[in-house]
Amino acid sequence: MMRRGLATLDGETKAKLGPMKPYDRVGEQLSVTRISKNGQSVTLSDGSRWRVNVGDMTKTLCWYATQRIVVENCDDVVYPYALRNLDTVADVAKASLA
Repeated sequence: MMRRGLATLDGETKAKLGPMKPYDRVGEQLSVTRISKNGQSVTLSDGSRWRVNVGDMTKTLCWYATQRIVVENCDDVVYPYALRNLDTVADVAKASLA
């Protein structure tokens, strides 16, 4: 299985993606405070705002405020984090800091 990471990208692709924003609360339990109408943006209780992978927007559309979320690292170049909904158990949405 090929791992996708920043180290495997050429300089032009890295420049297009821009700098990856670090997030220091990985693994901590937070809660949803806001979800955009289309499910593409999720705001958590620490004030962080997340851009959700288009393929996962159907999941986040069903989420609601106060649900418990844990941010996890994800091995994806564009969406380096995953938002795991602890209240729905199976719902995981790939995301990047907005």
